[in-house]
Amino acid sequence: MKRILFAATLGLAACSGDAPIRYAAPDPAPAERVRVPYGSILVREVSLPSHAASEEIAIAGASGELTGNAASLWADEPVRAVTLGLARALTEITGARVAPEPWPFESYPDVAVDVRIEEMLPMDDGTYRVRGMAFVAPAGDKGRDRARSFELSVPYDQASGYSAIAAARSALIAQLAMMVVRQGMR
Repeated sequence: MKRILFAATLGLAACSGDAPIRYAAPDPAPAERVRVPYGSILVREVSLPSHAASEEIAIAGASGELTGNAASLWADEPVRAVTLGLARALTEITGARVAPEPWPFESYPDVAVDVRIEEMLPMDDGTYRVRGMAFVAPAGDKGRDRARSFELSVPYDQASGYSAIAAARSALIAQLAMMVVRQGMR
């Protein structure tokens, strides 16, 4: 009986219209390498506000209203994608062994990075903005704890639509990773 209901539900969903289009953000591509005093970096799960954690891609208007489109979705769950993107960018920038939580290695990491995003929005004026705080906590006596507020933005081509928004999100993650390294790990 459950199989029949499941098949009927799938059949109704297939008939309900066009399937949503999913947009994958390309890998962040940091522009340079920076030497840091840490050989291993833990990236805690990035905290996103509900508008950025949603599967639906929302765009902010000039007066602050958020408009989503149920037919345009992120290809991956946003918290996971942003966390993995940040870990990848930190790897590219530092050359260190970087991994997101849970830490997969036997030895403990030298430093932990915790990013809490307050706002992460593509704006209808062609800019993608992110604002929040980043925390860098070295293990033991390997350095001092640091906390930094940040506000970053990158332009995107509105005529290119959601794929440009996805590319802009990747560029923001690369910028964020560079800011964490320059202001929190040196």
